Amino acid sequence: MTLQHIFDLAGNNPLLVIAFFVAIPLLAAVVAWIGYGEGNKSPYSYIYSFLIYLASIPGIFALTMTIYAAIFHNDDLRELNFLIYFLPIISMIATIMVIKRVVDLDGVPGFEKIPGLLMAIAAAIILMLLLDKIILIGFVSIPFLFLFLIFIGLLLMFSFGMRKFFKK
Repeated sequence: MTLQHIFDLAGNNPLLVIAFFVAIPLLAAVVAWIGYGEGNKSPYSYIYSFLIYLASIPGIFALTMTIYAAIFHNDDLRELNFLIYFLPIISMIATIMVIKRVVDLDGVPGFEKIPGLLMAIAAAIILMLLLDKIILIGFVSIPFLFLFLIFIGLLLMFSFGMRKFFKK
């Protein structure tokens, strides 16, 4: 099974996809309402952590795929499947915003790792784009110092992101 098969399956069952990605922020709102004022205590903090990861993993993947489609394939963003490329991102943002209203996100177990993961993915995408453009250009005279500074910057960004992601 390829990634395209999964996208086709999701495109053929839009109600399941919509139900899943709408249910996550709604469930976060219900848990916030039930546990109002006790969000930093167990079990609510772990429920929030689970909901954030449940929304963030497909959201980050969709964000990466959207950037990939726009930059590398030059796809028109208006022609991409909304349920596959944009609904997970919206669900991730909505879930984090709902939880952020009732609890300090620093108290949610594992939340500090998500920005590091996003930073590492962003550095990898930028590096892939630069390599793609350099190969397409055919190694036109780009000053070595410029390439070296880009490399060092991306390396620092990737290192910082991975350090934040794997921080205990």
